[in-house]
Amino acid sequence: MSLEHALHFDAERWYRARDLAARWSVHEITIFKWARDGRIPKPVKFGAASRWKGSAIIAHERALESGDA
Repeated sequence: MSLEHALHFDAERWYRARDLAARWSVHEITIFKWARDGRIPKPVKFGAASRWKGSAIIAHERALESGDA
């Protein structure tokens, strides 16, 4: 994944834990722990798959930047 791609998230796309882990330089397990603990938005379940909406991640990051999270 290029740096440019890693920094840009599409608000309409659904992302996997692997995508978020790469974005934030953490392990995939950390993504699920953070979601469980309320540190990031909870994923939406599609059968056995967990996905995060890009718009939710973007909103979360903006809230962190502004100190609202």
